[in-house]
Amino acid sequence: MGLLKKIGESVKKAGKAFAEEIKTKEEIYRTKKHILNKFELKDLKKISKAYGIGKPSPYEEDIITGERHRRKLTRGHYINYIIFRLSLEQIEDFCNKHKIDIWDIIKEREKREPKRTEYIQEKPREEKITKIEIKRQPEFELILETIESEFQDIICDIKIRDENELRKQLVIFLRTKLPNKIEEEYNTSKGRIDILIDRKYVLELKFADNKGTLDKGISELRRYGKQFDNIAFIIFDVNKLSFSTIREYKGYYEEDGAEVIILRGRGSRKKKSKSTQIIIGNKRIKID
Repeated sequence: MGLLKKIGESVKKAGKAFAEEIKTKEEIYRTKKHILNKFELKDLKKISKAYGIGKPSPYEEDIITGERHRRKLTRGHYINYIIFRLSLEQIEDFCNKHKIDIWDIIKEREKREPKRTEYIQEKPREEKITKIEIKRQPEFELILETIESEFQDIICDIKIRDENELRKQLVIFLRTKLPNKIEEEYNTSKGRIDILIDRKYVLELKFADNKGTLDKGISELRRYGKQFDNIAFIIFDVNKLSFSTIREYKGYYEEDGAEVIILRGRGSRKKKSKSTQIIIGNKRIKID
């Protein structure tokens, strides 16, 4: 029994250590993302070049059809690319050399990691610091990541018939995550917003059954962009438009500063089964 107890304690310690390691890695990932969100696109290109890590692929592959589509590289593409290729120390060092203000992030980490205080104090602050203003917030990106991963899994099993049903399902989902912060069909002087989160994050839904719906999104973005800094489009692919068309509109929205998520409905983008044809006389007969 003593041996079994020791084994049990060892397993418990190993499990605790593993959990701590995961927690540390998640904290480092979040910190890197918060810092990189302070970068403009030109700064992201600079740091990639400075450390010789190249740049994100200009092509995106549809995991279902295998087709490759050219894409316009955005800040988001560069941020996700850099996060997994540079260490936190490399990113901080670049900020220090190029006078990018990350003092708020460092101070926040000081509270959680007292051991790093000595290292941080060795780096004196410059009197003149170039502050890079950004529109997008880490909180907003976290909300979008949750929609893209968790909500996508939910709607795969639901028959969504129109944008109204899509909006109601998303509102139900978001209220489980952010109670008392979700407003549906919020009226503004510029128009009616599909979903407003915490009075500052705009979600516009597009049921992609025709190009007219996606065209409407371009004018909505320009109107709402005068009032809100954080806007995202949720495009619901129902297999009525080609994937290249949807990707084209995604590019239009991103060019005007919006975030874009493409969700797929039930049965969307399934490959057609191949059928066999035989010819009898002058007739061609299809056999499924």
